Amino acid sequence: MLNQHFSSKNFMRLLTRQDIFRYDMGTGTDDYRAKLTTVEETIGKDSYAFSSFKRKKMTHGEVISPACIVDDFALRKLNDNIKRVFSIKTTDRNSILPQIKVLLNEGGEFWLRKYDIAKFFESIPVGKVLDLVRNDYRLSYESKKILNNLFCNPTITKSAGLPRGISLSSTLSELYMREFDAFCRKLPNCYFYTRYVDDIFMLFHEDPGDITPKLILPDGLFFQPIKTLELHHQHKGPVKTSDGGSSVTYLGYEFDFKSNSKDKATKLQVGIASKKIKKIKTRIMLALFDYCQTKNYLLLKSRLTFLASNYNIGKDSARGKLYAGVHFNHLLVDKERYGDLTDIDSFLRKAICSAKGSLGRKLSPLLSAPERRELMKISLMQGFQKQIVRAFAPDHLLEIKRIWAHV
Repeated sequence: MLNQHFSSKNFMRLLTRQDIFRYDMGTGTDDYRAKLTTVEETIGKDSYAFSSFKRKKMTHGEVISPACIVDDFALRKLNDNIKRVFSIKTTDRNSILPQIKVLLNEGGEFWLRKYDIAKFFESIPVGKVLDLVRNDYRLSYESKKILNNLFCNPTITKSAGLPRGISLSSTLSELYMREFDAFCRKLPNCYFYTRYVDDIFMLFHEDPGDITPKLILPDGLFFQPIKTLELHHQHKGPVKTSDGGSSVTYLGYEFDFKSNSKDKATKLQVGIASKKIKKIKTRIMLALFDYCQTKNYLLLKSRLTFLASNYNIGKDSARGKLYAGVHFNHLLVDKERYGDLTDIDSFLRKAICSAKGSLGRKLSPLLSAPERRELMKISLMQGFQKQIVRAFAPDHLLEIKRIWAHV
């Protein structure tokens, strides 16, 4: 039977290495268990209520995060319970992206449709998705009580839809979209369907025609017409998308169909999406501008090194150690598109050496010649090819990422 109790034993299963530093949990298992026992006792009180949440503005909207260890573990266990009771599995981008590359590489004739759901989390009617959870007898009374407690919190109630930033919102949204996803997978001639949050990607054996009217989203949700994309890939000849291009971007990658002749099949090249390249360049600029204010050279070096490195993000029972970074975030990039990375390296070197513009005039007098030479050695291309892995202490990692919170 599923153990849904909000106990220290169950919290230990959800504990991460970052928690130990973030919440100053001590130096060993006994210390961790003692801390989590206090968390269990606090949540178990009739008077327990979620405190104020941290709020942060991002490019896609405001995100929230729990302000204390008690609220954090209450949310984690609640999310864990709902996922397990309803058998919810969120889409793994590291699994679906290689599938997409293989399918697009197969060639032949196919039709592609891509959709984007507008203001996804903000548009989901909270009452309707909560009813799906509350009306199911399998979820424990304790879980339902904490769920109601959460959605009575002033920070939550004054925002539309599901709050961004907490894993529970992703889980609830998956439950809300379950019937729609099942319908799409059964569409005639659809041999591949995936949805990652608000991004939908579909492949068909035969022309589906104008299927948009058939794709009836759950109440409150609607597509962004400007982001809808159609593509017809023939056996031979160039490909043209509905926006006049020859490529499709999805989850940070650009899938570009190259054609040299109308009598030959296209060749797929996978590179980094221009939006993602712009994001990395923005992070470089923010690191340099912050250095102009703080004069903290070691922090600047750490930030630029981080962008060009790979790092451990934990363990998985099936896959072992998990990594992220310049290599692992761009695994699908083809050799023909390595220029995407060398372009970023060139941008970095020019920014470091610049003596003009709003940045150059401030930066040039601050960096010594040896420091400039040291920074010039940092290379995303090298970190990508050599799979360079570096260790970053959790507290240092928080400081490195601090200025990129809204990017």
